Amino acid sequence: MLGGENLFINCFKVIGGSGSPGNSFPVDYNSTSSRLQRSVCEAEIILEGKFMARISSGIFNRWLSRYGTAWEEGNPQKIGDLFAEAASYQITPFSNPLVGRDAIQEYWQAGPANKQKDVSFSFRILSVRGNEGIAHWQAKYKRVDGENFVELDGLLVAEFDDNGACTEFREWWHRREDRDEDRED
Repeated sequence: MLGGENLFINCFKVIGGSGSPGNSFPVDYNSTSSRLQRSVCEAEIILEGKFMARISSGIFNRWLSRYGTAWEEGNPQKIGDLFAEAASYQITPFSNPLVGRDAIQEYWQAGPANKQKDVSFSFRILSVRGNEGIAHWQAKYKRVDGENFVELDGLLVAEFDDNGACTEFREWWHRREDRDEDRED
């Protein structure tokens, strides 16, 4: 079981029928039947008496795709739409987090939206567990104010509320920057 805690799944859809929010049952989180039930059910995990949002790899994949598209389009509004009103966004492990959707949008307006062009973004999901997703991501872009081409490679950890909005975002990344003519493609 996840961390040794007792987990209960509250199913609203059950194989071959329909469940109701009152149908809670204990599960072995790692058993084959429980994995199947989790993939078919829309569920909430009750962990230590607290309801936690639960996301699937499909939900996380769609969120990351929307994040990448918003970055590629240079659209701070679309980035902001992915985050809860009071979300925390930590750009690097040593930076103070941005707090709130407005601060996140201002960061994206001042930086990526106005200083990057020809952006491409890709990702690979590493883990989805409870309300948290972890992904490896890569981005490439050209700086608007010069000839430099930038490549970023990083990891991100995102936590979500029950509406699918990101409440906490942390990332670690490295950058390689070259003049366009110095690139080896």
